[in-house]
Amino acid sequence: MTVYKADRNKIKIALSDSEVIAFFGSYKRITDMSGSTRLTVALILKESLSDYAEELSDDLLVEIRAREKSGCVITVSQTENRRQKTEKTYYCLDFADFHDLADGAARLYLSRKP
Repeated sequence: MTVYKADRNKIKIALSDSEVIAFFGSYKRITDMSGSTRLTVALILKESLSDYAEELSDDLLVEIRAREKSGCVITVSQTENRRQKTEKTYYCLDFADFHDLADGAARLYLSRKP
């Protein structure tokens, strides 16, 4: 997993093909956006964005783009700067700020424990 700053208010997380399979099980699970998929994404974001918490403070837009056998790129940016109309459909998770993201991930994780 590679985390890098792509722009002033944009962070990208790149996952290799093997990491996508390890985290999600299959590429199809990324698009179904089930509870376990959302939990996986939230945990990846919590782990990856801890160094950027101060820079990403307002509404966040999370975009996931994956291609079979090519891996996945998760882009996190300020909502007002990135929302665009397009013919493609993307699954997006909006968080008020980094702390809401972390709290939500923790609640999801605790609710899924046996």
